[in-house]
Amino acid sequence: MEPRLPLDILTLIPSYLDGENVIRTLKTLCSTSSLFLHPCRTLRFNRITLSPLPLPYSRGTLPGKRLSDLLEASPNLSKYIKELAILDFLSGMDARNESWLVIDIVLPDALHKLYRNQITSFTLKRSRPEPWISLPAATRSALIDICRSTSLIELTIRMAPLSLLSECGPSLKRFYALDAETMKDRNYSPRSRSTAEYIKFDSLHLSHYRNLDQHLAYLVDPSNKMKKREIFSASPGDHICGAYQSRAWACKALSLNE
Repeated sequence: MEPRLPLDILTLIPSYLDGENVIRTLKTLCSTSSLFLHPCRTLRFNRITLSPLPLPYSRGTLPGKRLSDLLEASPNLSKYIKELAILDFLSGMDARNESWLVIDIVLPDALHKLYRNQITSFTLKRSRPEPWISLPAATRSALIDICRSTSLIELTIRMAPLSLLSECGPSLKRFYALDAETMKDRNYSPRSRSTAEYIKFDSLHLSHYRNLDQHLAYLVDPSNKMKKREIFSASPGDHICGAYQSRAWACKALSLNE
């Protein structure tokens, strides 16, 4: 009988793969032995990025439809998805066209097929400064639901409501926001957290060309229950440390680290 490598070593092999064609290599490795199926899927589906296909594309190939078809064909793949990125970028398309988030009616159902409470990282980046209310109600609800993951450690948003932070639990440690919305939406009321649900940041970064004072006001509002150890500006010549000061609204970017 030919000697064989121990099982624990065999299952580690996929984690050492690297290169441009790593996805294709993982597929090939899976076909060689069922031993590689779980470790390969863990690597391949750990992070899912939803973004439109290159032009031309149709409604039938929108990201929500592709994710829904994938999980319908292989429902067990949901257990491997720990990080989710939604990129609403329409590069190369006519600026007058709507974002795909606005027209992707399948996306909410697709997101509900995920195991929400195992999502550790969520990225939501929009390319257009459209109001949050412009998204379908079901889509807004599904995105908010992802923010409520009990395992969420990192949240990154661009041109999305800063109040999504209020949906996160105490597991959140890192928050990054670029041009976040601060206007209140009459159709959306962020949930209120209990004292036991305080968020204690390890890392936080806010960047906004205008109205950074509104972002700071949100952070220091006691009702939002967020603990901040140290605050400093990322803009040269405008440094604030340890407290919220009046000159802070002259900043264009702000960072916090423990």
